[in-house]
Amino acid sequence: MNYLLFMLKYQIMAFLTQLLPVCASALGFSYALPNEFYPLGVPLGGFLCLVPYFYALKTTDSWKKGAVIGFIFGILFHSTSSWWLANFKDYALWTLGATSVFYGFFYGFWGIFLHFAGKNRSFSLITRQTLHSKQGDPFLLALVWTVMEWQKSNGYFGFPWGLLPYTVHSVPAFIQIADITGVYGLSFLLALSNATITEFISHKGTEAQRKKRNFQVSQNSLCLSGFVRGIFKNILLNPGIPVVLLFLIGTLGYGFWRLAHPAPVLRTIPLILVQHNIDQYYFEDEALASAISLSRQGTAELRAQGTEPAMIVWSETVLTRPYKGNHYYSDHRVIPFFEDSDIPILTGAPLVSESIQGDSGEIYNGAILVQRGKIISGYAKQQLIPFAESIPFGSQPWMRRFMDQFVGFSSGWAQGSEAVVMEIPGLKFGTPICFEDAFALLCRDFIAGGAEVLINLTNDSWSQSVSAEIQHLAAARFRAIENRRPLVRSTNSGCTVLIDTQGVVRSSLPLFTADYLALDLPLQAGNPTVYFLLGDWFPLLCTAIITLFLYITAGRKFLCRRYKGQS
Repeated sequence: MNYLLFMLKYQIMAFLTQLLPVCASALGFSYALPNEFYPLGVPLGGFLCLVPYFYALKTTDSWKKGAVIGFIFGILFHSTSSWWLANFKDYALWTLGATSVFYGFFYGFWGIFLHFAGKNRSFSLITRQTLHSKQGDPFLLALVWTVMEWQKSNGYFGFPWGLLPYTVHSVPAFIQIADITGVYGLSFLLALSNATITEFISHKGTEAQRKKRNFQVSQNSLCLSGFVRGIFKNILLNPGIPVVLLFLIGTLGYGFWRLAHPAPVLRTIPLILVQHNIDQYYFEDEALASAISLSRQGTAELRAQGTEPAMIVWSETVLTRPYKGNHYYSDHRVIPFFEDSDIPILTGAPLVSESIQGDSGEIYNGAILVQRGKIISGYAKQQLIPFAESIPFGSQPWMRRFMDQFVGFSSGWAQGSEAVVMEIPGLKFGTPICFEDAFALLCRDFIAGGAEVLINLTNDSWSQSVSAEIQHLAAARFRAIENRRPLVRSTNSGCTVLIDTQGVVRSSLPLFTADYLALDLPLQAGNPTVYFLLGDWFPLLCTAIITLFLYITAGRKFLCRRYKGQS
């Protein structure tokens, strides 16, 4: 009995000790992303932050523990990197608490696959291994991580936040490869770096191998040349490191080449972006007054320079009720500024569809283009935030009762179905709303429809945090690079910016200030990118390689069992 208690205590203590690096990794990952201490994040952290997590998964002795480790990693990482979700009105328990549990299960599920990938001994593409090696394969681990981030970023529950590539968003030369592989090429490269370092520090070969890897301090190695020789010897005994370095050098080389050869500017379009910095849901009149005042100031500035603005851009849901001219909603407050303006105004506003019964139909979170009081065009948001803008099974009474009782609301926006491309003289543009500029395929659809620029309308003011604003910017950068089209963000409180086709911020407003940004939007020539032509081909390739590996592994095991049975 005492022996059993001792063994149980030993197992528990060993597992708790194993959780320490998991917690360190989750916190390190959050710290590498844009945060309150370092608003742009810590790029170097992207190459190192997962090492403790991968090490824990590799050294655990069962897939069940791998799932638990992944669950704990997911909860801690999501709650610390997206802590600002707690500021979403009065729904902190739901927006942060429930989503943290959800992503705990998500990472727990993928923790099983990462565990097997970390302990795999038979997949050897970049390391000199045999079937009898005790070393895992960083390549397979990186493939699984890439597919995991791809799955996290797509579908109804898609949340492309906290991805590994966002740690390096502020390094333009490193992220240019996104026009070929999309953001997931960087997911693979950074995960491969973490996995290779993990294998380097955890490898337990023979005593002779360990002695070869250790740096021998002697009279001959005290000099600089001896130290350098020791480093190169150590690297050569771990072939994964040169491969990773080769990938990094190739990625940076391509990036510097792209930065040195920007596409020529064909023409510029004068725009005014308005950042009114007032929560319109609580102070509607003040928000409208501020937006109108700033619009007039920006128009006056451009006209003083001899330029007529081509368009004024407001942010998401500046109008909290449908503007007049929508189906069955003709009594919205009259805004003389809209009625009198010859300049087209792009703003967020609810859109209302026509129902078969002749009553007011479904309501969408939308963007409308208004000129002289008339709606020229409109777009309904397609990617809704689950449980905030859209309720799964929302038509079912049991779900409505549950949401009313535990959350406080049970209705949401209707879902749009078309990437509408709007047009003013000299410019065609798409209008991803809120976090839609984080969805690569959705933004690609706008470009496929003829959009020359993406204009994102966002209201992140509720977050009350710098990290939330910069994390959103980090995701948006990649959309400009993937399609080689400029991206403009007009927001309530930030980041209101112009991002060029190389993902570089060219103009911006300070966060949480009421101001306008008068700019000349450069439209650049350029051929369709590989990503635009092929979409998410890279994570699909990763999935195919993993599937092929599983098929080959299963075949080997089957043949081995059959051979043993015959012998």
